[in-house]
Order: sequence, then C-alpha cells, then structure tokens
Amino acid sequence: MHKGKYHSVALTLDGKVYTWGHGADGQLGTGNTSDSLIPVAVVTGASTSETEDAQYLTDIVDITAGDDFTAALDNKGRVWMFGNNASGLLGISKTDDIQKYPQRVLAGKSKSTTMYLENIVSIAAGAHHMLALDKNGSVWAWGDNSRGQLGEGTYEDVLEADGTKTSATTRTIPVAVDIQDVEKIYAGYNNSAAIKTDGTPWAWGDNSYSQVGNNSTADAVAVPAQVMYEYDKENHIGVLLTDIRQISVGKEHMNALTRSEKNVVTWGKNLNTITSASGIQTNKMAVELLDDLDNNSVVTDTIMIASGDNTSAILRSNGDVYSIGNNANGQLGDGTAVDKDIPVLVGIGRSADTVMMNSGAIIRRDANGDYTDITKQYTDDDQCLTR
Repeated sequence: MHKGKYHSVALTLDGKVYTWGHGADGQLGTGNTSDSLIPVAVVTGASTSETEDAQYLTDIVDITAGDDFTAALDNKGRVWMFGNNASGLLGISKTDDIQKYPQRVLAGKSKSTTMYLENIVSIAAGAHHMLALDKNGSVWAWGDNSRGQLGEGTYEDVLEADGTKTSATTRTIPVAVDIQDVEKIYAGYNNSAAIKTDGTPWAWGDNSYSQVGNNSTADAVAVPAQVMYEYDKENHIGVLLTDIRQISVGKEHMNALTRSEKNVVTWGKNLNTITSASGIQTNKMAVELLDDLDNNSVVTDTIMIASGDNTSAILRSNGDVYSIGNNANGQLGDGTAVDKDIPVLVGIGRSADTVMMNSGAIIRRDANGDYTDITKQYTDDDQCLTR
C-alpha cells in the first residue's frame, strides 16, 4: 500500500490495483475525476459498449504514489502512470493535461517512432517526480527537477549555442541518473536516494537542511553524492558511509539502517534535537539516532525504518514500533500531542488503559501495570485494524 497527498493505492495478491480518496486530477485511474470513499479498481480505458466489462489494470507487481499521481509496474517491466501531469511527471512527453487512465511511460519519441521504458524492476515516487530502476542497475528519472532531484547534473535552464534556453526544471520523459550498479531506489518530497550493490548510500536533490548528507553547504545537489558518516562530532570529520540495507526519505531528513549492526543513522534535520530550546539542528553528515540523550545510547535492533515530515518510525525485531519527532497532531501515536526527541513506543489508547502492538499481538497494560493479550477481542471490536 502507498499513499499520495490525499489519495491511497493498494495492490492485491492477484495483481490488481485499487485506489480511493481525492480524484480531481485523475489519480484514482477510474476514467473520471470523482472522489471515492471506498477502494475502486483501476481500469485501462473506457468500455466501447454498454455491455462490455471494464478492463482492469492487471499483472502489477509494484505500486507507488506522489502528491496527485499514481504509478504501477507490471510483471513485464513496464511502468504505467495516471493523474496530474503538470510537471511532466507521467513521463508521456507532455505537461498540459491530466490522465484519468493508466498511460505507459515513454523512453523517447520522434515523428516516426515511439519508444517505451522497459526492463524496470522497481519504482519510487517523490511529491512531483519519479524514479525507476532497471534490471542492469541503472536509474531513470522524470518530472519536476527544480531541486536537482532527477540527478542528471543540473536543475537550471541550459543556454544552447543558438541562444535558446532548454529547461532543466522539468523532464517529460525519463532521463538517465548519473549513477550505476544500484540495488534499491527511494524518493522523498524533493529528494532521491539509492543504495548500490556494495551497500553504499547515495542521495541527491534538495539540500536546504543538509538532507543529501555529503557534508555540502550547497542549497541543492544535482548529481548523486555518497552519504558521509561523521565519526568525529567535535571536529566534524567524516568518512564515506557504507554497510547500508535500507534508506527512508523524509521531507527534510533521511534515515538509513545499517546491515550488520541494525543501527539507525540520520542526517538533515536531527529529530533528537526537535525539543531543543535553540531550535532543531541539522547534520551535514550521518550520525547515530539516539534513544537516550543522557547516555548517548544509539537505536539498535531495528529491521525497518520510515520517515515523514519531521517524523520517523522504527520497527524493532521483536515487533515493537517506535516513533520520534513532531507530534502536534498526535502523529507519533503515543497517546500525546507532545514532540518527542527520543523514540517512543507506539500504542493505541483506550479509556485508562494503554493498548500496544507487540510481536504481532495486541497487549493491554492496565493501571496496575498488568499485561493482557487481547488480540482477538481488539480485532473483533475494531474492524479497521489491518495486518
């Protein structure tokens, strides 16, 4: 499952795609611009007769969503997109309309030939840009490039020899990202990231809060740069970061999970300082995420991470979920609306008790501190709870 700004998308086991939520830009892929309060199946086009059944988008193996668009990857390595095309982010060689049905992403186009993007194994969506990884470890990008998030080397207009300008802020068909031997790709609001087959993490795009992590003071980084690790924090000395198994891209920060130690490192806005009287700090290189500020103990035993707008979430190997960061709207799920500068256990509040998710079970802790497994009771009572 993935979510856009105001819509959601889900992939079923049989390869169909369902969407729901806001549909004004065609991002639901149903052939209209209506909102939907329930999941609806994405269709490939309008029926040619009243008796013909709708043709559903099928054989899909991966999905993703940006602010107001949706993308799907099929089992033949083809990418399909629908929704708002204002930044050319649908990859169909134009920017002037919305698409209410899935359109296949192009690789190039001339008067006599149309070429399509092929052999793709993974896709990722930012707010207004897209990434695709092919079977050879090459990365392709298209859409908004105003912060260098496409990684092609520039985000400013190019002055041609004849005096005309070529815009580099928008790409309507995929361009090659300046990186090879890639194993995984990630996209955030105005950022992109990748992990190479050797476990090295790379990032590019908006660097307003040092979220590229390469010790640069540039406002944006238009080519992939290897993230650095700050091993001497007093003198701000770093080395190239290695041994990474996962990256999560937030709006103004990134996290990475190490392969061997299962530690979490972070760069950009440092959520360990979100409650600081002097304001949230930024890190130009990766540092360990801490779970105890007094003892400087680091977050360990982690198997998955996620990042949002000044928030992060951590899944521990025992099934516990922790979150950290901004909590003004209760987005950390700890029963409060207070910002947290260390990870706190996610729970589900019910009356005076606390209900926690733990190791796949749902546990109630009462006022006396006693624990009870109420998994069946809770799932029977709350049909909205999903696995």
